[in-house]
Amino acid sequence: MDTFASFGWMHFTITAVSAVGWWLMVLLARKAVGEGWESQFRLGFGLTILVVCLAFSVTFMIVINQDLIYSLPMNACDLAWMIAVWSLLAGGDSQKLRHQLMYYWGFGFCSFSYLTPSLQTGPGDYFFWHFWLWHWLILATAIVNVTAFGVRPTWRGFRNVIVATIVIVTPITLFNVYFDTSYFFTGEHKPSNPTPLDLMGEWPWRILWMCVVAIVIFAGLTLPACFKRSAKKRPASDSSSSASLSM
Repeated sequence: MDTFASFGWMHFTITAVSAVGWWLMVLLARKAVGEGWESQFRLGFGLTILVVCLAFSVTFMIVINQDLIYSLPMNACDLAWMIAVWSLLAGGDSQKLRHQLMYYWGFGFCSFSYLTPSLQTGPGDYFFWHFWLWHWLILATAIVNVTAFGVRPTWRGFRNVIVATIVIVTPITLFNVYFDTSYFFTGEHKPSNPTPLDLMGEWPWRILWMCVVAIVIFAGLTLPACFKRSAKKRPASDSSSSASLSM
């Protein structure tokens, strides 16, 4: 129980339990929307994420890893939980950048924490709980946004998220180069356990492949927008064909 291995029984158990938790959150969020207490749900869930993740961040920075340079909240999932809080508390139009960032970063970045977790310690270690609870909350927000709050990807959202991601990651990468860190995995160092980064070559060329892969994943996540557009066009074409038959 002191160690964690990817694709072992613990990994599958955590994923199964997480899936049940996400399903329950979706049911609760849909109930909130249907019964008119969506704003209270957003407030409660958003504040929960804020308190939990902020407590983990402060504990990690001050108690666990006292070297400030290597414990700053600048990883993808550090920023993702902040975006999750922003998305939940602000609400509003589903096409706003806060919701689109949550969609693309949640499913495009943070889902890899479940697919190939960069974790080696078991339940006896603080970081185990930090890692799983953190990512569960982020993905719960992305899932609830789509299934209950009507957030949908668009090509405009895709473009805006790409630009925002470049604006955010560029100074972080420069920080990595100067301080020899690896926030967002754009530094020279990478996780010691196997991850997709192992397939992307040596640094700094690895950064280029990371950008390509991210764009491809984000584009794939935007495909539902194409299906929605074609579905809208289909009734018109069907009605015109039926009209020609009646003639």
